[in-house]
Amino acid sequence: MASVHVSGYTARVRHTKACLYLAVVASCCPASAGAQKVDDAIAGLLTARSALIDAAVDAQFLRFGDAGAAVGSAVTVLRGLRTNASALALEPAKARKLRGSLRKLMRKTAKAKKLLGKSGKPDNQLAALRSVARLMSATIAQLGHPVADEVGASSGGFYGPNASAIFRIVNVDGSSCNEEPAIEITNDGFAYAVDPGSLAVDAATGDVSFTTGADTGTGRLVVHACRREATIRIFNSGGPAPPGTPSGFPTNLRQGVYELFVTICRAGQGCDPESDLGSLDYATAEDFASDIDAHVQVSASPGVTCARSWHYTPFDGTSFAAELTLKCSIPGASPVTFKVKIRLTLDQLTGCPTGTRLAQSIAVPIMPGELTGGATATAIAIQPEDFVWDGTKIGEDVRQLSLGPFVVDECPPTPNLCFDSDGIFTVGDPLTEQGTHAIVQPGHTNWFWDIHQSPSSTTSLLHVTGQDHCRARCLQTYFCMEGDVRRNVGTFTLDYTVTRSTSNGTPVSVITVQKH
Repeated sequence: MASVHVSGYTARVRHTKACLYLAVVASCCPASAGAQKVDDAIAGLLTARSALIDAAVDAQFLRFGDAGAAVGSAVTVLRGLRTNASALALEPAKARKLRGSLRKLMRKTAKAKKLLGKSGKPDNQLAALRSVARLMSATIAQLGHPVADEVGASSGGFYGPNASAIFRIVNVDGSSCNEEPAIEITNDGFAYAVDPGSLAVDAATGDVSFTTGADTGTGRLVVHACRREATIRIFNSGGPAPPGTPSGFPTNLRQGVYELFVTICRAGQGCDPESDLGSLDYATAEDFASDIDAHVQVSASPGVTCARSWHYTPFDGTSFAAELTLKCSIPGASPVTFKVKIRLTLDQLTGCPTGTRLAQSIAVPIMPGELTGGATATAIAIQPEDFVWDGTKIGEDVRQLSLGPFVVDECPPTPNLCFDSDGIFTVGDPLTEQGTHAIVQPGHTNWFWDIHQSPSSTTSLLHVTGQDHCRARCLQTYFCMEGDVRRNVGTFTLDYTVTRSTSNGTPVSVITVQKH
């Protein structure tokens, strides 16, 4: 227990970096020198916007020096763009408007940097940086179109929890990119900042949409289309604290045993050495927050009053931090500020794993008697791999993802290749598929087996539809239940290809599956 007389203790906060940037790598078509300069200017603004989001992350972690440096780099980019604006060969009215926007951007960016230098409230600093990032997005729109344009909003890369985002895939001139995009959406770290299972492509327009998750953190949407590439990194400010916990308490803690470290600091007098106060068990967020608070005992002499405020970082999969600030008023003396820095590291998980990865893939040929057949067996490894997860139960959700309006070889919706078995996978168990394929694979510590095949083998799919080949894309999400809380532990894309063939003179449809 940490005990301080008329003092407090701070907790060091460690946040996961979160940012959004969009970088145009290549144009759809060979560009003129003037058009290329405009593209370069757009890329420069996107780089500056990325720096602002880096600054927002640093501010949340109370790394104000790093945050100020990031904003400074954004100012440098803006200054260069303003100096070289005449080289863009814009129409006079458009050039004047751009110079005015750049002047306004520089003023607002400098103001945001000054705010960061005051070590103020992270929420206020985040609002200032978000405002500048949105203005940058509006300035980009004056110049042209990156390959992925946000539809109906100008977030500047800053989102809240469970928010919807829509992007239109376009050419340099803003016209529709009439080809199938290659799309990937992932979280950058442990935090569930974006929901990969929410990714969708509008079958009529080709627009790409997704929703953010509940956690503070970052994710990214990567789009390849029309010989251009966009990497959109998403900053999610996170949802409200769990019921019964202080504001800002991490939303994504996992059940387990945490080691507690505490450092006590007093303004102007430095900090005591860090102390190991032992371990705490996490079963529910409310009880865990109370246990942490109970390890901080604050007593005060008569007449002394202390105001308490907590600040927490998100959980990054291995640790998180908290900081308690005590501002104490003492009769006849100057106010005194104490901080208690708390660091909690995960020693042992007792609930769900934190992730999955593809460990092995085995192609299975079409078997005698199958009219639509072929399969892929995959071994999925559970993470973190330094724990033993054998016996853990894993469920799945699978849904079809449209290939978009410009694809002519999409498979029909029936039979549905993107089906889930409604079964439960048990980590460590062998694969004993006793159906047509009779696939047998031994059990493996921290692995479970999954098989992807046609829901029906009694008819030849392509001979019914009249196609020579077809494709289907599925999104598969694995999950684990931690009490009544569902924890998503991995999302994969399944790309099915079905090809017309014959087997011993019999018309058949052969399935191959790529999982990634």
